[in-house]
Amino acid sequence: MVPHSIWSFKMRLSVFGCGNMGSAVVRAIRENEPALEILTYSPSGSSAQKLAKAVKGFQQGQIKSMFPCDVALLAMKPQQLETFIDQTAELFTPQTVIVSLLAGVDIATLQSKLNSDQVLRLMPNTPTLVGKGIITYAASSEMKRDSLSKILSWLTSSAKIFKMKDEDQLNRTMGVSASGPGLLFELALLFYKKLMADGLTDKDARLMVAELFAGSGELMLGSVESFEELRNNVTSKGGVTEASLQVLSSNNQFASLIDQALEANYRRSQELLDK
Repeated sequence: MVPHSIWSFKMRLSVFGCGNMGSAVVRAIRENEPALEILTYSPSGSSAQKLAKAVKGFQQGQIKSMFPCDVALLAMKPQQLETFIDQTAELFTPQTVIVSLLAGVDIATLQSKLNSDQVLRLMPNTPTLVGKGIITYAASSEMKRDSLSKILSWLTSSAKIFKMKDEDQLNRTMGVSASGPGLLFELALLFYKKLMADGLTDKDARLMVAELFAGSGELMLGSVESFEELRNNVTSKGGVTEASLQVLSSNNQFASLIDQALEANYRRSQELLDK
């Protein structure tokens, strides 16, 4: 008799931690899997209740009520993992597929602490909420091919999926793929504040900055020109854009700050890993 895949039957997804990232991923999954049973849990209960309502799932008041499950989505804060393991390790089975959104927690740690070798690490970003996300991933060698393909298929309508060659590359690129929106929003905030100081209304300043980023993104996606060429297209010799860029490029200070910010992101992921 040919063994059945778990993906042939109605499945249960148990979601542990229901913050922004976890919610973005679960909402994306629900769009592609309307029949999937989704259980949600968070220590406070409020975020789990909100997510359960949004995806027509079921909030659980006790963490043990989340088991058994076919897929366990770990979306809590990395600092909460130790408590989670103490409460649930014995409830996992070798058939449970573990999907982790935890920065700085490697596959080997999850395999050694939980009773399953099937581990998939995902690094999503918040634009996944609006169908414009980026998700990078790395999977354990024990991850079954049909399981990996199915889970990734749940997310393709909400994000572009990028396979990393290993976990170190996943961690090193996290500063752009997952944390990048935070850096862009910081830049957007600075633009917004300058426009407000120049007398624009809150509504116009917000819209101008949002359209600036949206339009520039569409231009990058739709053009065959390099980013350098696109920048040069805006930059006339001796013009106003060149004057701004000269300030940023003075002593390579802007590029250096970006490098430092991304390196700090990677260092923090390693600090979390070492704890």
